[in-house]
This record gives sequence, C-alpha cells and structure tokens, in this order.
Amino acid sequence: MNKDIFERKRARALALMAEKKIWGSHAAPPLHRLLWKMKINLPPPAFSAFWLNVVVFGAMYTLTLPLLLLFPSPTVARFGVTPVIINLIAGLFFGLAMARFNYRRKKVHRLPDWDQL
Repeated sequence: MNKDIFERKRARALALMAEKKIWGSHAAPPLHRLLWKMKINLPPPAFSAFWLNVVVFGAMYTLTLPLLLLFPSPTVARFGVTPVIINLIAGLFFGLAMARFNYRRKKVHRLPDWDQL
C-alpha cells in the first residue's frame, strides 16, 4: 500500500474514532504507535482484521512478558519447556481477548471497514 494512502486512511480512522469519543489509547495503542514509527503500516486495531489483532497482540504479550518478569531478578532465570508453553498459551488468550475487544468496539461504534475509508 502506498505510504500516502495509508497515512490518509490512518488520519481518517483516528479522526472518526475521535468523533465517536473513543479514547486515544484505544484508538492508537502504544504498540501501534511504535510500529508506525518503525514504518510498519498496520491499521488501527478497531480497523484491523480479527486474526491480525490476535497475531499482533499475542506476539506483543508473548515477547514482552518474559522480559518484564526477568527485569527484577535476572540471576534467577531458569528456562524450561513448561514456562515457554504457558507463555505461548497465555499470549494466545491475550491476543484473542484483545481481538474480541476491538471487534466489539468496531461493532458498537459502527465503524466502517479499513477498505471503505
């Protein structure tokens, strides 16, 4: 997708969500703002596909939670298969919950599809 087209669509989507009084942190979460600064053209969560929200939020959870847990005491870090599997399952559930939340927000506020902007 052309960068100018994406920027116009993103600006229109954020303006539309501001009109509907959707909080800025829900319209453009910090993760999405970081990805936009990294030049990754990802639609706002309310306009993304369900599966894309599952992947993005699940990956964010799965990659950052172990780092946050290791931060206070890196000397006690012991990795095994069980914590990795638990983290992957928790990341999947977090991704599903966030995707459901954004899908519901899109339906409640009657937001158009990304292609219609």
